[in-house]
Amino acid sequence: MSKPRVSTLVGGVFVALALAATVTSVVFEISIGAQRRASDGLEAGWISGLAGVALAVPGALMLRRVPRNAVGWFLCLGGLHWAVDGAAVAWVAYATTRSPVPAGTAESYWVYQRVGAGLLLWLPLLLLYYPDGRLPRGRWRWAALVSLGATAVLPLTLLFVPARIADAMDDGPAPPPRRGSRSTC
Repeated sequence: MSKPRVSTLVGGVFVALALAATVTSVVFEISIGAQRRASDGLEAGWISGLAGVALAVPGALMLRRVPRNAVGWFLCLGGLHWAVDGAAVAWVAYATTRSPVPAGTAESYWVYQRVGAGLLLWLPLLLLYYPDGRLPRGRWRWAALVSLGATAVLPLTLLFVPARIADAMDDGPAPPPRRGSRSTC
């Protein structure tokens, strides 16, 4: 297969995965119900899923036309990241309505709380690599790299901070599966 066909296929896979994660989050949201959903303190997962699809589709179209441009890859990866974050929070909200709590709830909460902190890292990447898919040249390259490093400090810190500290610093209440848990994730 030629490069444009491979990148078209990869872009389609990203869009399909983002759509699947979004549909999954919608199914969980529907099964929870509106009254219960309003009281759990978590955001609706389908909103992140729609944002993910809205990023992945233009990314896939860009990969089809200009496969070597990093902007298309960032759009696809960022879209999948947003959609998976939405599915993770929808699973956590769904799991809190069940007794006993289903497997994978702590892991989904970890993805939502820790990996979700990196969602906004995609914006500076897109702004710095737009339009030609390369960082600025000359002195501006160093400024771009420093700004990306500074932007990545919080998401990277949240990946490695102990769970008790992350739970204590979280704005909202931890869902019932995490309260009092001894998990280190």
